[in-house]
Amino acid sequence: MKTNIILLIAVVAGLAFTQTSCNKFDYSEPDTSHDVYTQDQVATGCNTTLAHIKGSYKTLLSAQNGFLQVEDDMIFDGYVCANDITGNLYQSIYVRKIEPDDDGNMVDNCIVIGINDNSLWTTYPVGTHVKVNLKNLYLGTYSYVPKVGMPYITSAGNTRLGGMAKFLAPKNIEVIGFNDKAPETVPIDIDDTWLSQNKTDPTFMYKWTPTLVRIRNVQLTGNYVTIEGKGQRRPVYAVYDDKDAGNGVNDSIWINNKPFCLRQSVLSSFSSDTIPQKNVDVIAVLSRYSDWQFSLRSNKDRSAAGADDGDVQYSDGTIDHK
Repeated sequence: MKTNIILLIAVVAGLAFTQTSCNKFDYSEPDTSHDVYTQDQVATGCNTTLAHIKGSYKTLLSAQNGFLQVEDDMIFDGYVCANDITGNLYQSIYVRKIEPDDDGNMVDNCIVIGINDNSLWTTYPVGTHVKVNLKNLYLGTYSYVPKVGMPYITSAGNTRLGGMAKFLAPKNIEVIGFNDKAPETVPIDIDDTWLSQNKTDPTFMYKWTPTLVRIRNVQLTGNYVTIEGKGQRRPVYAVYDDKDAGNGVNDSIWINNKPFCLRQSVLSSFSSDTIPQKNVDVIAVLSRYSDWQFSLRSNKDRSAAGADDGDVQYSDGTIDHK
């Protein structure tokens, strides 16, 4: 009898180990659509704010490139408003916080956090509330965009601010909750008049680089590729042969007949998707280079022009009415 019981326990334990092992080495893309996250909570233990950081380091964070190492605890919180879910925003999460500045005025700030890892969206989906400690990391800019990370040397021999080492992310970034309805996940509506304010206010681009925006009734244009076997040509988001050293191409987003840069990666999951020929409403990350530039988080961040705010037009042309 004892032998039978021992054998039964051994079999059950073996099955449990087999199941665990299969899960451990399952390399299929995880389905996070139904994940349950911890309830959002007020951040504790912060000793600064993103608003204070952008106010205190304005000279550094206004430069085209530059950085400094943070030696002491500098802890702030914010919500993830963009990530690398399609690879178009490479090895980065965008943390945004709407809060009072040092003068008590409500301000909207965002910063890029670079991490040398892939599939960051599985750990930091949009709506993730994080607490970030900058100690031993580097604060600065990459092509005018405020960023947190670590320096690296480019192929041209220039030192630039890149992503932090993978092992530092769980040490310096703490997930403290989730709220995909947080104001920080909602894009701000802009138009060409809004964008032109940088012509009259020198600090305007600094205030809004980067941030999450929505632009309505725009036209997207890109280079054409030939459909194999059909001889037909179609415009796509990123033609691989046109890529630059950063694996990107510069398409155009036309806002009220004015062209702006639509920066797209040839490595994104939707780089070969056909660009819609009709006007659309798009949500994008707004940043800057020599002028404003836009980057899509996903091909699903567009809807038919004039559609309801919750409607999403997918790459196959279907509309999901939420």
